[in-house]
Amino acid sequence: MSGGPAGPTDGLGPEGNGWDDAASPAAALGDDASTPTDPPEDRPFWHLAELVHWEAAVRRGRYERSTLGASLQQVGFIHAAYPEQLAAVVRAHFARCADPLVVLEIDPARLREHGTDVRLESGDPSDPSGDRYPHIVGPLPLDAVTRTRPAVVARGWLDLGPWESVGGVSREAGSD
Repeated sequence: MSGGPAGPTDGLGPEGNGWDDAASPAAALGDDASTPTDPPEDRPFWHLAELVHWEAAVRRGRYERSTLGASLQQVGFIHAAYPEQLAAVVRAHFARCADPLVVLEIDPARLREHGTDVRLESGDPSDPSGDRYPHIVGPLPLDAVTRTRPAVVARGWLDLGPWESVGGVSREAGSD
């Protein structure tokens, strides 16, 4: 972790967006990103997990948590977000979380290979025209996670550590 408040390239706060490479959120969204109805074929998305639950999932071989304090069984899907949406997720749901977290980068193509559905749905059911978030319908296959990134919430900001490989093999989303 950076050891201080996250800046534009190492965290998610008032100025940061979590993008650490040359691609901007606008470029990653593409021209038709204003109101997507289906998840883009090859656009990775993120899930913010409690580290203790991710570590347990690695031992069990499957991840079944929906969001902070709730299981897949309780909610019916796993909450996820595109990178540019994560700051809003942290503000709304993780601002007071003191536990270690981890960002999971998920490859939608690998989910399809497992027959796992992803739906884009409004983050606010009372506002169907609002931002749409990826919801994973079913357990998350571990091999759909391409890399992880340690994270902690500090003073309302998400402080992000460096990306780490999964299972000892570095995998980039969308590559074989």
